[in-house]
Amino acid sequence: MDNRSVKSWLRTPGPITVASLAIAYGLAYTLDASFQRLREYAGTTFQSRPAILISILIPPVVVAGILALAWLALRFLPRSRFAAITFLICGLFVVGEYLSLFGPFPMWLRSTIIGQFRFAMMDFGVQSSTYYLGSACVVIGIAALKRSGDKSRDPPPGR
Repeated sequence: MDNRSVKSWLRTPGPITVASLAIAYGLAYTLDASFQRLREYAGTTFQSRPAILISILIPPVVVAGILALAWLALRFLPRSRFAAITFLICGLFVVGEYLSLFGPFPMWLRSTIIGQFRFAMMDFGVQSSTYYLGSACVVIGIAALKRSGDKSRDPPPGR
């Protein structure tokens, strides 16, 4: 593989978008699960300092990750409706899972991965990094859709 093909692959929106979203949601879910275990440990041992320290450090880390993801989608990658719609769908799925906590949930879905994800989100609560990431993905997706439809900012031909 020569240098040009590597650079062109790195600028392809589809695989980069899917990989970055998978990594971001995986990290957010792992962060939430780890913090949940730390809170449970603090509740049983009455050693709350680590949980308090981590709860102070998590929001800036999550915001930095969201800003990096927004930079990737809106500045680094070329305009792409696929990337925009992927961000929007992933964000709406997570936000929809949280909103489903207010209504009934079908029994047949409880044993599926969607049901397990929903129960994890209930356990994490409203301070979940996964929820913040999903909300940010909706905003990033809308901004990327607007950006992909805006032809007035395209560079002139030949550049």
